[in-house]
Amino acid sequence: MAGHSVIRKVLVLIGLSASACNSKSGIALKDRLPGQYELFVGSNQPYSRHDFVKSTLLINQDGSYTLTCHYQAESSNSATSGRWHVYDSEKLGVEFENFKDCAGVWQWTTTSVNLIVEGDRNPQILLNPDINIFYERAKGK
Repeated sequence: MAGHSVIRKVLVLIGLSASACNSKSGIALKDRLPGQYELFVGSNQPYSRHDFVKSTLLINQDGSYTLTCHYQAESSNSATSGRWHVYDSEKLGVEFENFKDCAGVWQWTTTSVNLIVEGDRNPQILLNPDINIFYERAKGK
């Protein structure tokens, strides 16, 4: 009988650790996404704005955001703002209205975009799931 209780405890621990690995942090995406992000461009990644320098994305808790684009010529710098909301909490999808592709990753223009969020503690907002260009939370923000 003692052997059965040990086996039962081990199975419970395995079940708990498996569910912890599969679950999110317990904090809803809409609550953990707000913060400041910077666009990360991996080496040799395709994008069309070769004068691109950096982009920052400030996501606010109230459902608003501000996006700034910086280019080699300061006169080309721009900013946009709009609203955001989670449209699919299971697939971690977020819709941004009036979003601008600062680096020229997309082949199209749009006024609203649905993006995928990866990562739990340090979310990354993917501009394209097939390339290494994404917004990552700014260090210390």
